[in-house]
Amino acid sequence: MIQRLLPQITVAVFLVSFVEASTFHDASNTNEAVAMLTFAQAEAETLHQGCTSIFPADSAALSSNYEKWKQDEFAVIEKSKVLATIAISKNPDIQQYIDRVKENATARLKVASTTNDARLAVQKYCISYFNNLATGVWRTRTPDVYKFVTDAKLPE
Repeated sequence: MIQRLLPQITVAVFLVSFVEASTFHDASNTNEAVAMLTFAQAEAETLHQGCTSIFPADSAALSSNYEKWKQDEFAVIEKSKVLATIAISKNPDIQQYIDRVKENATARLKVASTTNDARLAVQKYCISYFNNLATGVWRTRTPDVYKFVTDAKLPE
């Protein structure tokens, strides 16, 4: 009985993990904003590598949307990279959180190999994820992340 339900359970757990992740928390200070944008960059890079590998037929559209996001948000992404590098130099333990974001993104993609339903769910997730990046929806959902990073002063 459990074996027969395993594919549906796998897909359900996969989808629930994304529903839980879809409650949007915005930054309340510059450090939090830098962390959130750094994690977003790590996740996007990891998902881009994984999604384009798993779904080569979708790779052109996924890559186009990923590159559009990086180009549209170039200034804030580059500024957050500088600020994150400074933060990591002061507290190297921060890197473990970035690594965990990458590991979690990779783990989410692994479910695609379990069943055809799971593969389709992951494919839809990849397409939606990169469409969202390209449309700038994260700037709308988390405006303070972008405001805090944009307004942050870089050390001289």
